[in-house]
Parts: sequence; C-alpha cells; structure tokens
Amino acid sequence: MIILVRHGEATHHTQRLTGGWTDSQLTEKGRAQIKAAAVKLAKDFAGRNCKLRILASDLQRASASAQIIAEELGFKGEIEHCRFLREKNNGIAAGMTEEEAHRALRRRSMDRRIPLADAARMLLDEERPAP
Repeated sequence: MIILVRHGEATHHTQRLTGGWTDSQLTEKGRAQIKAAAVKLAKDFAGRNCKLRILASDLQRASASAQIIAEELGFKGEIEHCRFLREKNNGIAAGMTEEEAHRALRRRSMDRRIPLADAARMLLDEERPAP
C-alpha cells in the first residue's frame, strides 16, 4: 500500500512566494493540518502489523511534515529524504514573490528554454491584471 500526503500550509503560501523549490517552513496552521492527518493515519493503522517506510523531499516543509507523521505513528526508522520528490522546479522564480516572478519571467523570451525552470510557462499562463 502506498499513501501520499502533501505537506501542510507553508510560509511561501502566506507570504505569496512561488512554491516549487522555494524552501519554506510549515506555518502553525500547516503543522496542525499534518498533525490531524497523522492522527487519522495512526487510527486507521492501529493494530496492523505493517512494514512502514517514510519518504519526503529534502525541502523543509516536506521534511517537517514527514517528521510529524513519523512521531504520531511511532516510527522508529529513518525518514528518507529524496531530492527527486520535490515539486516542479520553478528555476529563477524560487524564493521570489509571485509578482517578482511574473516580472522576471516576462523579461525573458518564452520562445527559448529557461534553464532549470520547468514551471516558467505555467507561471505566465494565467495573466493577471496590473495592480
């Protein structure tokens, strides 16, 4: 059985930063969301003898989410942090506000590939009206 759990709310959500490879932390709300999911998982698997393996991306929000789940499940093993589990690479937009990313990516020609920016076109697909 494979169970996938997305990280809880992170600071890049509340600060209107781009997601992707932006290495943000969980907010208190995000910690509560993951704790609730972990309690549900622990209840669902209580009394079962299951081999458990926990993998997470190497970004802070995913790692913290995995740790909360591991603690609630009483997991004694090591959490496996895997770079390949990261969200899409948003290249130069990582760590920028949504507005900064739109401005930076608009300056580049979208007819050529932006190195390390898989999500560049997705960021510009939805034109927003100027403030």
